[in-house]
Amino acid sequence: MKKEIIIGKFKDFDENAVVGFDFDKSLIAVYEGQNFQASATVLENIVLQLVTSLPPFGTKITLYENMPSHSFSYLKILCNDQNNIGKQLFTPNEINHFLGEINTEIAKRYAQFANVNVKTIEQNNQTARIPLPYHFIVISDLTSLVNQNGQMIQILRNIFETGANAGVFMILNHDHGSANRLNLNEQSQKNFYTLLSDVVSNLQGFNFLANVIPFNNHPEYQKFILKYGYKPVFKDGFAKTLKDNILEQIKVNEEKAPNKDFIKTKFGESGGRDIFFAMGAATHTYHAMISGTNGSGKTSMVQNLLCTICENYSPKDINLLLLDFGGATFHPYQGIAHIPYVFYEPSDTEKAKRTLEYIGYELERRKKLFVAAGIKHGITVDSLDKYKKYEQKSLPRLIIIIDEFGTLMEKRELINYTEKNINLIAREGRKHGMHLVLITQSFRTVAIPADVKGNASMRLALRANTSNDATAILDQGNDMAYNIRNFQAVLNNDGGRSHANIIVDLDFIDEEYLIERQKNLKTKYKKEVLSEVEHYLNNADASINPSNTYTSQNSWR
Repeated sequence: MKKEIIIGKFKDFDENAVVGFDFDKSLIAVYEGQNFQASATVLENIVLQLVTSLPPFGTKITLYENMPSHSFSYLKILCNDQNNIGKQLFTPNEINHFLGEINTEIAKRYAQFANVNVKTIEQNNQTARIPLPYHFIVISDLTSLVNQNGQMIQILRNIFETGANAGVFMILNHDHGSANRLNLNEQSQKNFYTLLSDVVSNLQGFNFLANVIPFNNHPEYQKFILKYGYKPVFKDGFAKTLKDNILEQIKVNEEKAPNKDFIKTKFGESGGRDIFFAMGAATHTYHAMISGTNGSGKTSMVQNLLCTICENYSPKDINLLLLDFGGATFHPYQGIAHIPYVFYEPSDTEKAKRTLEYIGYELERRKKLFVAAGIKHGITVDSLDKYKKYEQKSLPRLIIIIDEFGTLMEKRELINYTEKNINLIAREGRKHGMHLVLITQSFRTVAIPADVKGNASMRLALRANTSNDATAILDQGNDMAYNIRNFQAVLNNDGGRSHANIIVDLDFIDEEYLIERQKNLKTKYKKEVLSEVEHYLNNADASINPSNTYTSQNSWR
């Protein structure tokens, strides 16, 4: 992949100076004092051009400045949290930690490449179901990091030498005199300049010390630039236009993309980028399994997901049917409009049967609605989005969340109801807008219904007690969940196959704030009327017999 990028103008005539970027090197601008702004301007314009050359959401930007400045103003706008394209880091500890994680991420990417027999991110993304993002790490000034952390030399060396093929690019604005200014000792200075010498072949960039020229370009083009002179000047509004185009591209793809997820909610970070619990066409995930031992952070993570989904989506679009066979997790969510029903009495066998039976009933109800709409409009209605488009009626997606699923599967008197209805949703729920999230401490001793395991492509594994507990939710040979800490998780959207592992640091959840969010949801989205499931459960004619044809008086209203 090659991108022609504008780097400024020629001095001797009013034409853009352009160089090729092959996505095989990092970038550096070396300057002294008064040339800081010029070098920062060139680098910012280059990064903006590179981002626009990649697919929307295909890039992540991380920005770090040793000292606050007015430079990189457009990158700072893109790094605003709401744009979901990157972030700005502010302390040496933050950037050092981030670079350590990126170094680990590069190793994971090469392992993934080997698994699918490719060598670069470009080759991987041509066939991957979920493409990997490119990372642009903009740092000003590099020397301060080396001064703070002696191990950073080796981390940086590895990123420079191996990062480009994995889609990780350092963008450095380097002050040539910083080593003296920071009073680095002789050995530290030697180590630092040895690093730059060793990795120069992995760098493309600009020398702002004397005659300003780019380097590591085609030799004939180097001569051309030297002959006609170069100045780091861009057309008025050039960077702003690029920034606006990127934001508009993000907006358009969020609003109009046919293959977008119906749920996308942040629940943690990995390598400095936000990680989302997502379901829908973009990630091609429609059912999920979640596990985690006591103390791993599973309950607080699930509570955060419930609150965030209700906060970010209308009850007309998303409903959550909550079944709690532990009896404690979901009780606080009663009375919120998104929640049509909360089952939290695991000892009430008859109510449990009726609730499980409702799941199959609701699928049949939706099937009949789709058939009726298809006859009415003379088309085949085979998805919830198509039904809503032609009928212009509200029919929310129903996400069935079962906590302590392992406990449910141990109840012999419920096993037929569970397997029949859960398998139905796993097989047919996707196109009818019904989805499963099954939660338990460990799936190792759980007889998971066959259709569920085959269709639950999202696996979210918090810390496991044993290697077998980890492989039970992930895949044979994939025991990554056994090797993580509490309040970390392995997110895997490919049925547990190891190449798709993402290690996530879970967002911190303040318990008092969580309770406040629950109260706010009950006020903002107060549940005013009985739901379909409550009508069904209250209907005296509804039979517990699984072979019964559904005859609720509310069935097809």
